[in-house]
Amino acid sequence: MIAALLLLAQAAPAATVTPEQADARCLAAFAAMGSSDREDLQRATQLGALYFYGKLLGRNPGVDLQTVLTGAVAAVGKDFRPELTRCGGELERSGRAMRAAGQAMGGGTAPAAPPKK
Repeated sequence: MIAALLLLAQAAPAATVTPEQADARCLAAFAAMGSSDREDLQRATQLGALYFYGKLLGRNPGVDLQTVLTGAVAAVGKDFRPELTRCGGELERSGRAMRAAGQAMGGGTAPAAPPKK
């Protein structure tokens, strides 16, 4: 009987999460981090919240933020650690891609001085 329940649980489809819901969960997770005395954590929290808020607005400029965040908190519960792991990974990959694009464009160097006349 237990084996049948385990097989049934494995065969059950995972709840489908839309891209908007996933981004809302990330925003809620970064907001749940709260304030910290550590400057690096404050910066990470702010960057993460702004990044995922921007994604939400990009997907749906008329998004009802309160409703979306309330749903995200209800779906995740009190333990945002798995979301922070997932969302932090996405944020890190996006940051690497932006740095790589900047370097490919010659970024990171001071602009050339205008020619002297």
